[in-house]
Amino acid sequence: MDTRELELLDDISSPIFVLKPDSNDDLIYVAFNKTALDVAKLELEGILGFTATHVYQGEYGQFAYDQHLKSHRSGKAISYELSLPIDGEVRPFRTHLKPTFDLNGNVTQLIGTIEDISAEKELKTLRLRTQTVSKELEEFMYMAAHDLRSPMRSIHILADLLREGFSDLGDGKLDLIDKLENVSVQAISMLDEILQHAEITGIQESMETFNLSELCNDILGMLDPNELCERRIDNTTIHTDRVATQIIMRNLIDNAIKHNPGSAVSLQITTESKGAGFFAVTVNDNGQGMINPKMLFGSADVSRSKSGFGLLAVRNLIKTRGGRIYSDAPDEGTGLSVTFTLPGTIQSENCQQAV
Repeated sequence: MDTRELELLDDISSPIFVLKPDSNDDLIYVAFNKTALDVAKLELEGILGFTATHVYQGEYGQFAYDQHLKSHRSGKAISYELSLPIDGEVRPFRTHLKPTFDLNGNVTQLIGTIEDISAEKELKTLRLRTQTVSKELEEFMYMAAHDLRSPMRSIHILADLLREGFSDLGDGKLDLIDKLENVSVQAISMLDEILQHAEITGIQESMETFNLSELCNDILGMLDPNELCERRIDNTTIHTDRVATQIIMRNLIDNAIKHNPGSAVSLQITTESKGAGFFAVTVNDNGQGMINPKMLFGSADVSRSKSGFGLLAVRNLIKTRGGRIYSDAPDEGTGLSVTFTLPGTIQSENCQQAV
C-alpha cells in the first residue's frame, strides 16, 4: 500500500488491518493502523511483512491465520472471535474479514476490523450467572412448596378428625378448629400457586401461527360457561409463542372475572403491531378496577397480594421472552386495562370485533 493509503487508515478511529499474499502465497500484514496498534499493544516493525503465526505466537496465531486463509480461499467475508494475551491479560476480540477483488474476480487483499468484546463477554457472563441463580431459586421454591404441601394437608386432615364427634361447649374451641382448618386450606392454596408459578415460568418457547379470537373464546368457554361476559375480541391471526399467549390470556381473563363477582363483565381484547418483531395485546374490562392500577405489575409484592402468584408468574413469563406487561385505568369508564407485548408478528387482522 502507498503512503497516502496508510495515512488514511491511520485517520480512522476503528482498528483496521490489511492482508495480502506474498510471493509464497502466505497472507502477510501490509497495513495495521494506529488504532489497531494501540489495541493490540504491538509495534509496527513486528507486524508488517509477517503472517499472524509470527505476530501472535502459538495457538493464537495459528487460529487467526487459519481464518485468514479461509476467507481468502473462499472469497467470502467471515467473522471470528479470538482471545489474545494483551499486557498480561487475555482479552476477547471479534475480527471481521472482508475480501476485495480484481477485475477477474480474484481476491487481492483482505481488509480486517477488530472489535474488543470484553464488555459484551462480561455482560453474557453476568446474564448467565443471573439466569443460573434465578433458576436455582425457582427450583428451591418449587421443592420447598412441594415438601410443605404434605404436612399442610395432614393438618387439614387432623382438623377434620378433631371436629368429628366434637361437642361444642361454647368455649370457642370449635372456632379454633375452624380457624386451624382455614389456615391449612389457605396455605395449601398458596403452595399450589407457587408450584403453578414455577411450572409456568419454566415453559419452553414454542412459536406457532394461530387465531387469537379463537384462542380467547376457548378460554372463555371454560371460565365463563354461562356466557355472562360480553366479549369483543379482535379477529387477529398472529405468529408467536402460542403456549405462553394462552397462559397469559387465561390468567388475565380469569383475573377480570374473578375480581368482579356477581356482575356481567364486559371484555374487550385488541391487538397492535409494535414493530421490531413485537406485537401488543390489550385486555380491557369494565369491572371495579383498582385504586392504583399502574402498580399492579410494578413490584412482585403488589402482584402477589392482588392475584396470588398467577400474575407474578405471567409477568416473569413475559419478561423472560423479552416482552413487558403493564396496567392502567381504561380511557373511558371503570375497570382495568392490561397490555402485554411478546415477540411475534400479526399475520392478518380484521378490524371487526368477534362477539
